[in-house]
Amino acid sequence: MFDQIRAVASIYHPALDGLSARQRAISNNLANADTPGYKAQDVAFETRLQQKIQQRQGAAPVVHPEASLATPHPRHLPLGLPQDQPYTLSQLPGSMKNDGNGVDLEQEMTRMSQAQLSYTTVSQLLTGAYGSLKYVISEGNA
Repeated sequence: MFDQIRAVASIYHPALDGLSARQRAISNNLANADTPGYKAQDVAFETRLQQKIQQRQGAAPVVHPEASLATPHPRHLPLGLPQDQPYTLSQLPGSMKNDGNGVDLEQEMTRMSQAQLSYTTVSQLLTGAYGSLKYVISEGNA
């Protein structure tokens, strides 16, 4: 049971991190909507998240070379290992205003709503997984 919840959490936590980074980028875009020459940016994390899911489903787990330092005993819980690379910011294609600004307010507000909805959904799924663990630990006396 615990291994299943850890597996689920190992996917949901990076998804929440990526969605949070995307929300920060969108907020930055909105804050610079009137800045001449500013280009709208986005955070691409889905490819990296998909790789983590595929690693979980079939391939052998990737072991970090310093993993033995993080888990001195096989029954100890692993500490978080450093991420292999930060999320990348990319410029969004789009129409430019006369001042060279590439922020479309309507598009950014739609993207912010989508990111917020996705973040809420993933966090509720993670809460449900931890709720299952809490139920098991309390022996069904919730």
